[in-house]
Amino acid sequence: MKTFNFSLIILGIFILIAHNLNAQASIEGIVGCEGGPPFEGAEVTCGSFTDSTDVTGYYYIDDIPPGSYSVHFNIPGYMPYWIIVDLVDGTTTELNYIIDCCDFTLEPLSLGTIIDPNGSVTKTVTISNEGDASIQWNTNINYLSKYSKAFFDVIYQVPISDTAQEIGVTCDGNYIYTTEHTGHLRKYDLDGNLIQIYPIGGFDDLVWTGEKFFACNGSSLIFELDLDLGIIYTFFIAPMEISTFTYDSENLAFVGYKFGNDIVVFDEFGILLNTIPVGPDYPDIHGLAYDNKTEDGPYLWVYGAIENNTNMITQYEFPSFIPISFNANMEEILPYPVNNESGGLFMNFDQGTGLSVLGGIIPGEWLWTVELSKTWNWLSLEPSSGSLDAGETEEIEVHFSASDLEPLLYEAEINFATLPLVASPSVNCVMWLANECLPYNFEYQPDCLELSLSWEQTSCYILPDSWNIFLDGEIVANVTEPQLILPVLPKTDYQFGVSAVFIDIGESWLVSGDTINLPTPTGLTPNNLTANPTNFDSVFCFEWEQQACVDPDYYKVFRNNVFFDQTLNNTYCDILTQPGIYEYYVTAQYYFGESTPTDTIVYEWVSTTVLPNTRPGILVYPNPVSDIVLIQTDMDIYKVELYDHLGRCVSSVDKSVDFHKINVSGFDSGLYFLKIETSETLMLQKLIIR
Repeated sequence: MKTFNFSLIILGIFILIAHNLNAQASIEGIVGCEGGPPFEGAEVTCGSFTDSTDVTGYYYIDDIPPGSYSVHFNIPGYMPYWIIVDLVDGTTTELNYIIDCCDFTLEPLSLGTIIDPNGSVTKTVTISNEGDASIQWNTNINYLSKYSKAFFDVIYQVPISDTAQEIGVTCDGNYIYTTEHTGHLRKYDLDGNLIQIYPIGGFDDLVWTGEKFFACNGSSLIFELDLDLGIIYTFFIAPMEISTFTYDSENLAFVGYKFGNDIVVFDEFGILLNTIPVGPDYPDIHGLAYDNKTEDGPYLWVYGAIENNTNMITQYEFPSFIPISFNANMEEILPYPVNNESGGLFMNFDQGTGLSVLGGIIPGEWLWTVELSKTWNWLSLEPSSGSLDAGETEEIEVHFSASDLEPLLYEAEINFATLPLVASPSVNCVMWLANECLPYNFEYQPDCLELSLSWEQTSCYILPDSWNIFLDGEIVANVTEPQLILPVLPKTDYQFGVSAVFIDIGESWLVSGDTINLPTPTGLTPNNLTANPTNFDSVFCFEWEQQACVDPDYYKVFRNNVFFDQTLNNTYCDILTQPGIYEYYVTAQYYFGESTPTDTIVYEWVSTTVLPNTRPGILVYPNPVSDIVLIQTDMDIYKVELYDHLGRCVSSVDKSVDFHKINVSGFDSGLYFLKIETSETLMLQKLIIR
């Protein structure tokens, strides 16, 4: 016997019993969370009547004929709910819908990492449900740095000089360079803006090897260029005449061609490495570009003419030169009209936008670039979906992988979706390959007791916001330019280092420079110690020269091998009190130490006339002085004279002036002697005028 079970599911059916066609009923209520916030914008439907909740969660529906209705509650993100309600004539029925709600939060909202080439890093995002009901969640990764729009999308097509006839082109990763067959070399930025014209030229094409520029002119001569100096540095002879060429960076070889010949591969010594036959079915080649970045490469891109199409791009396997089933007519791809035939071709794997780029030149018309890059999936999550019960917390592992990635900045966002749809937060993720954005090429230049430090920064997607400078492992400065001048001590070993600082990503590795020993500056010792005769045999003055690149803090004066005074000037006068033989020398005192002594100078005083610099009952002040010097004594003053450090009288004060107040403000700063003659004595006083 067969048994059948029937389940009748009735959705959206309501029964309306009208007692009075003219009577009306209404319904109102609150839609919200149990013990939590209300729902704004929840849709409440009663039969054919609808309202949405306001910011307080309140709804109100009136003018409803009395009867039995199914009332539906539709909260965005939650499962719909309905209930049968009888509405009475002339009555407002209260119907609240309060549910257990879930809550979804996560932290942090951004993740950044500096990662080793081909390395991996794992970080953690914590998700939480602080609500009263369970929640389901899912994720989706949106790669913001895709590095691949449609293959061969045009980046730009910019006009160039219609008279220069630029024919060859190359790129060093930072700038684009073009050649004129009978003119000059030109330098453009990566957006095609002309920056500089070099005073050398007359070439058909040029290439950048990663270290040097080389150019060809249709002959068998290949020229090495020094663009910093604007000169041809040297040359070598290729195995055949070359009018266009490119560089195989993996095998360190040139790949060159001239119309009517085969393609040849040769090294920097001109040694032939390979010959690739070019048959009649191949294009008339005007430009070549080696490509070892495109998947399944390497390839050789050719820019030239095929029959009447003079701007054709074709792709070949290398070194077999087997054509790939791809070609592009740039006259059809470029947005602006093309009238002239093709010129040179180049590849750039570090474009400012982070794209792998193919670029070419149309002589007298255009410089263009197109995209070749692919997208790398460098981010993964574990787990990537799940559920959280009320009050539960879970950690998601975010795996960053730099396997086989180009040296670029990678950005993505992790988008979360929940059911119920209570939140849709995102986590911003940034990954940066550390070794591609490091300081390098440190240069040091000592200058006296300063050290000029400079460096270069590798070309990367973004420039550092600043650099941290380390001295013996400790940060000593943060600068926004790749150079710094530091005060240092001589005869000391220093270990310098620099790291690049990116505000949004972090700090790069510390790149250590060489250990540097700053040489001691020359000329630290004063020299040419010379006597300056004075009119007083009891006063011995001398001076010296200072040739050091740094000023001393002061000079120390020694008499008979004993230190007895110091001075800031390079002159000194010693007022002696008794005859004798005196030997003097001077040293310079620096913040880092004392110099060696000067040669000695000897003074013999044989006179019996003594002019002591102090006498009881005479006081001279202030000393040093800048304006008025006061002489205090009970003795009668007959005469006051002022002498410079060479013993020359520069002022004599007679009785018409108050001897007790002498104005010296009109004299230059320096060492002077005040000679005071009184009724009882004669005194010579050293005086410093500021």
